[in-house]
Amino acid sequence: MRVALGLAFVSLAAVAAADEESFAVHGQFTYIEQETSGFNAPYRGTNSLSPNKGAETSDATLYLGAKPWQGAEAWINGELEQDKEIYMQPPPGYEIAGEGRVLRLVKSLYGLKQAGRRWYETLVRALADLGFRVSQADPAVFHAQVAGETLIMAIHVDDCALTGSSSALITQYKQKLNACFPLTDLGPVHWLLGIKITRDRSARTVSLSQRQYIESILAQFGLQDARGYATPMVPGASYTLSDIPEDATEDAQMGKVPYREAIGSLMYASVATRPDITFAVSTLSQFLENPGRIHWEAVKRVMRYLSQTRDLELTYGGERHNLVGYTDADGASQSHRRAISGYAFLIDGGVISWRSRKQELVTLSTAEAEYVAATHAAKEAIWLRKLIFELFPSLSAQTTMFCDNQAALVLATTDNYHARTKHIDIRYHFIRHVVETGALNLIYCPTDDMIADILTKALPRWKINFHTTTLGLRRACGGVMENADSEDEPGTESGPPTAETRDLQEEDRHMSRDALVLPQ
Repeated sequence: MRVALGLAFVSLAAVAAADEESFAVHGQFTYIEQETSGFNAPYRGTNSLSPNKGAETSDATLYLGAKPWQGAEAWINGELEQDKEIYMQPPPGYEIAGEGRVLRLVKSLYGLKQAGRRWYETLVRALADLGFRVSQADPAVFHAQVAGETLIMAIHVDDCALTGSSSALITQYKQKLNACFPLTDLGPVHWLLGIKITRDRSARTVSLSQRQYIESILAQFGLQDARGYATPMVPGASYTLSDIPEDATEDAQMGKVPYREAIGSLMYASVATRPDITFAVSTLSQFLENPGRIHWEAVKRVMRYLSQTRDLELTYGGERHNLVGYTDADGASQSHRRAISGYAFLIDGGVISWRSRKQELVTLSTAEAEYVAATHAAKEAIWLRKLIFELFPSLSAQTTMFCDNQAALVLATTDNYHARTKHIDIRYHFIRHVVETGALNLIYCPTDDMIADILTKALPRWKINFHTTTLGLRRACGGVMENADSEDEPGTESGPPTAETRDLQEEDRHMSRDALVLPQ
């Protein structure tokens, strides 16, 4: 296989008479010309998940997808600059006449430092010739207006999803793309970046599911048969640096625990389709350097929550509304005394962008924490508006954002000087400018209806059920999270532990011992 791959590489190179020792080192690419500005900035054309969700939800009439380029085939389409000379040694198994000869590359190869950037620039030129324009909000999103119809393309390295308002136009442009690059048409999209996509044309909905991914990580960490929990984190629980290993024995045991791997696996689910675990994953990510047993138990709890809720799908189309946002902060309730900011933005009944993050400063009041959180949410709203209105100019010009703190609303809508707010840095007053320009309409929302509450603190089960449903997470059969998740978690009952509770606690202890060994 190495020989065959080497011959494929050679088919993209030209023989140059040059001294081998002067220009090439075995196994490396050597740059002959002086490197220009930006030459060391690799780029592969990867977008965030929000544009993909936005494109999927904004047009539920038609959503087709293809994977035109795969593996090394994407990179070898990239054209190298004519004034840039790059040489390589002949690959193993390929002999050329003349000793000391090397090969000059005329196209990029997989593994070349600038292969990703050269491929992206080649793709941009080809799409521009077809009438596509690069989005100013996301360089991996392209759009075109053809005879009153809309085409939108989102790329992620060599994966491509194409959607539009006309099926005939999509077919036509796929043929045009096929003339530019080798294209593998996978038809209507069902899987994208490990996410299962289900369309219900009669209900005009699109659903995103990571059930198989969740099952794979449960099996990886030996929790596939574990009983589930109804909440990802114990309400009111506090995890601090004081929970780190206290002695060498415990430290050695925790050294065998795959804590980093577990957090990394959970993180992809939390940023892709499961905002209900985002706060838990964000909190537990603070202890990657030296986790304790309590932190590991909390990670397993998140996985057991996913085990019970693996059927949840992020569904769009259940409601019809434009972009709407929610912003919240929990105050300085944690040991580091920094508030947790959270925001969520929804379109057509499903969340397309969310965040849970510790604030970068210590705020002196709840109103100040909410004000800072609203400023961060406003920045995200500006970006989403730029992206969405670029693709769909006919949508509403103003975005509604809800906040559950009256004082923060007053601070954002007036510029009155006050002794309690004079210390706030000027950059956090950015939201005032956004409100003045009419881009955002801030409205008060009762705390019980604040969707972003799930992103700032650990909530009881009834609130988890309410907020997950409001965010657009629904079961595959069309149901919501009701009392089907009925098992109470150990330690949360108000009365004495029952026999079932003791069984769950004993199961936890056995799982703790088993999970201290890395999976084979």
